[in-house]
Amino acid sequence: MLMFFSGCGLYKPYSRPADAAALMNDDDTLTLRWQELFTDPALQALVDSVLTHNTDLQIASLRVYESAQSLRTARLTLLPSLNASADVSTPDFAAFGGSLGATVSWQPDLFFGQTNAARKARAAWAESDYNRQAVRTRLIADVVGLYYSRTLLLAQRDVAAESAQLWEQTIEKTRAMKDAGMVTDVALAQYEATYLSTLSTLEDYDYNLHLTENAIRSLIGNSSFLIPNFPRKGDESHAQPAIPNSSFPIPNFPHKGDKALPLLRLAARPDVHIAEEQLKQAYYATAVARTAFYPTLRLTGNAATDFSLSAITTHVAASLAQPVFNAATNLARYRIARAQQQEALLRFSQTLCNAALETDNILHRLHTAQAQAEHLAGQVTALERAAANTEWLMQYGSTSTTYLDVLTARRSLLTAQLTQLANRYAQLDALISLYTALGGQ
Repeated sequence: MLMFFSGCGLYKPYSRPADAAALMNDDDTLTLRWQELFTDPALQALVDSVLTHNTDLQIASLRVYESAQSLRTARLTLLPSLNASADVSTPDFAAFGGSLGATVSWQPDLFFGQTNAARKARAAWAESDYNRQAVRTRLIADVVGLYYSRTLLLAQRDVAAESAQLWEQTIEKTRAMKDAGMVTDVALAQYEATYLSTLSTLEDYDYNLHLTENAIRSLIGNSSFLIPNFPRKGDESHAQPAIPNSSFPIPNFPHKGDKALPLLRLAARPDVHIAEEQLKQAYYATAVARTAFYPTLRLTGNAATDFSLSAITTHVAASLAQPVFNAATNLARYRIARAQQQEALLRFSQTLCNAALETDNILHRLHTAQAQAEHLAGQVTALERAAANTEWLMQYGSTSTTYLDVLTARRSLLTAQLTQLANRYAQLDALISLYTALGGQ
């Protein structure tokens, strides 16, 4: 009989679509664990604080607990129910009397409607757990991104401060040359405007640093949290965290037409699992709707006696109910459930497609940033050489080389260093995105 019901789809469990199975692999070789990828001790302590205190993660964990209780309730419907009763009376206030009774009721799961409802509840519980994992992964990515955004802003502020000093020196030299009649006030005004613009940029850096710190405190849920290894303005004794080397083994991404897509580790992504669990729920909802076409059997039994237990009466009954007049309603519900199952399947397929393309885009972004890093490193090296040569020419070489030429060479070097810092952060940002795209653990 079980084989018969499996063939008609009433008992058959959900199975992953063949196209999706080809894209998903449970191999752990490509799992990106945040502790192995981001090894800065201060950062790891910060992530641990966020994972311990973040309210979004706590709410997600409570929803997992709620779903677990719903699953437990669904499983208990497969068991018989037992109710006990007692009746006490005192006729004429002379003596106590009464009766005891018990009723047992059970609905055998002949057509697996309760079984499929329990499976649907389990899929809902699994979805809530994957939602919790998605929140956890997002929190880790957010705090790592904010931590290194803070690092980048600190480095950019230092470069901008050095640039402001150079502009200040340039203005002093230009003012002296203007007094000597060598330049006009136009050049001096342009340098002064650039200097003031640099000072304004420094204020922006300080403001963005403040916002970044508060964003981290918001993730922790503590407005007064002291962020470790994050020096305050003017605190030169506190070491700044460094942007780590962004080179680490990158899994080979299959190009279009390549059948090696399991390397994408799509099965580790919470969003893929969430879409699949929603498909499972729709699948079992369809199975539950199908059981409405079949009769239901309910067995009941009761026993009663008085306090003296001198006589016990029992009764056993069985009832069979077959839907007749609501057949059209059941058919409509079944058709709706089937349509919703198709919707869930389409969403699942699109989620897989988006996951693959997202990973592809991130890998290309990372490779592009790494390729640009080589060019930018060469540019910085060339500008360092140019600045050194310009300074040498001013001191020992050509008389036409002035201190303004030296300052100009240094400013060009600082600008290139800012671009190099932004590139290093772009590589790190791509790593963070790749950690998320591969379902970081």
